Amino acid sequence: MITTRQGLSAAVLILALTGCGTQQSDGPTTVEASTGNAAAGQTAERIALDALPAAPTKGLAKGLTLPLDEYTYSAKDRYIWQVAVQQQWRTCMSGYGFTDFAPPAPSADIVTAQAESDMGRRYGVTDAADAQRNGYHLVESAAESPHWEPAPGAETAVFTGSGPELSDGSYNGKAVPEGGCRGEAARAFPLPQSTEAEEAEVQTFEQSRDDSRVVAAVAAWSSCMSTKGYQVKHPFDAPDLVGESISAAEPSAEEIALASADIACKKTSSLVSTWHKVEQEKQETKISQRQSVLTTNKKARDAAVAKAVTAYEEGAK
Repeated sequence: MITTRQGLSAAVLILALTGCGTQQSDGPTTVEASTGNAAAGQTAERIALDALPAAPTKGLAKGLTLPLDEYTYSAKDRYIWQVAVQQQWRTCMSGYGFTDFAPPAPSADIVTAQAESDMGRRYGVTDAADAQRNGYHLVESAAESPHWEPAPGAETAVFTGSGPELSDGSYNGKAVPEGGCRGEAARAFPLPQSTEAEEAEVQTFEQSRDDSRVVAAVAAWSSCMSTKGYQVKHPFDAPDLVGESISAAEPSAEEIALASADIACKKTSSLVSTWHKVEQEKQETKISQRQSVLTTNKKARDAAVAKAVTAYEEGAK
């Protein structure tokens, strides 16, 4: 929930950019685990872009988006970008004889999982069917990406542009790009960063939380919860009522009952729709106040996404 995930979009994006081990510098490295039919090292199956959700697909938050979404990178954007970057990696590496270069293919499943866990839990749990199965637990598909590194030796040297296997910046007589194939991909598919939209998102969320309309909806939710036997003042505090169940591998029956009551009371109090409307208004105001810088940043973002989309679609042919 947003009390522990303010700036979540930015954090996930930074995670995707940094990686670890030999992958820490000069461009994108971390990749999502492949699922379904896409085996590690193979090109991820190109799913039609309009099939990738930009908002929750179920529950009380179904279809909800916010104005500042247009100024930040979505899970869908990041997935498309990762596919494009990996495609560039493989093309570059194959030019040096590494035709079996095998990073795990990005998974489109992470797009849906992120949409459901981001806006879908922005105001606390909102999907009754999910609560019946998982309580307050996040589904496994929303887990962090696994660590991955290229094979040690020549493969790492060509990928990173550094290593004893290179001679005067060349491998087997062929010049290696600055920063290796990783550096080449980073230059081919830059992802301009700006914190302006993320900061505005955090600020407007806090403002919406204190708005009298949201305060009233939360009070109505709390009153509803009281009739169900739960004494709790705010949805973000509800998981605390079941203590250690939250950190257990599986939710307890008590946790499932609590989460289900939580969502039922959100529905009767109109908490989600009220809070979303208030936050939407405050984001629109913030955008109008910072229109110049946000528009400049959006142009850079849109150009980067468009380039990745083109590569994604060309790879499907």
